[in-house]
Amino acid sequence: MKKELDKQKKTDVQKKIESSQLGDKILKIKIIDILLNPRQPRRTFSENSIKSLAESIKQYGVLQPLVVIKSGDNTYELIAGERRLRASRMAGLSEVPAILKENDYDDQKKLEVALIENIQRENLNDVDEAIAYRELMDEFGLSQDDVAAKVSTSRSAVANKIRLLKLPEEIINDIRTGELDSGHAKLLLSLENAELQLNTWKKIKEQNLTVRELDAVVKKARPDKKWRSLAVVKDDKTKEEEQKLKDIFDTRVSVVKRGNGAKIVFNFYSKEDFDKFINKIEDFDYTNI
Repeated sequence: MKKELDKQKKTDVQKKIESSQLGDKILKIKIIDILLNPRQPRRTFSENSIKSLAESIKQYGVLQPLVVIKSGDNTYELIAGERRLRASRMAGLSEVPAILKENDYDDQKKLEVALIENIQRENLNDVDEAIAYRELMDEFGLSQDDVAAKVSTSRSAVANKIRLLKLPEEIINDIRTGELDSGHAKLLLSLENAELQLNTWKKIKEQNLTVRELDAVVKKARPDKKWRSLAVVKDDKTKEEEQKLKDIFDTRVSVVKRGNGAKIVFNFYSKEDFDKFINKIEDFDYTNI
């Protein structure tokens, strides 16, 4: 009875796949004829995750077709679905269902499609995602706003991911493997140099620091901690001043007052943001303030 239900479930799912892909041609393609996408943003694949997916494929088959383009007379290039391809091979399949797209995918399009698919499935680590963003910008001339629009996120989210790549390689590797989470990484980025970042990273590993515990360590290490301690509570006037500056210069601003003096801190997450800020300063009409 269970086998019959499983078979019916597999059939029903396959029908949904076919009906949801109107206009796309779904083929059964031999795994040996599929070439990998050289623009695959994922650099690492979890063996346990692939094994788990392979077991699911053995039971229900490949429920979501791969996406390919024609590469040669008898070969196809994979655009999206490398995890499914690897798992299908592990499951012992000789062929897989694939959607055949028109062969008008250039390198940029290949990277975009693979990146978007991975993000939508929420299984791409922050480092690989950041590298893909940077490739789109460096190799294809896209701005952070362009990248954000393509992957349906905010420009600040793109900028924050790319900032991770400024960390030392040892820390980046820990983020990629999941040993270090985004909360720890964000705090490490606030430290002023690589040496301090590495020393603090070692302390995280040795003492198994939580994000809250690390926050206390970072505050002690930062040279501006004196100003930070005096700026915990801000009055309404200061908040209004911050908002006014934020609206004018389109970036996060912090106003810290001490006695009769004050410090204004403009925060930038990329050279592109800083360059825009400089241009605004040069062109701004200060008589309107």
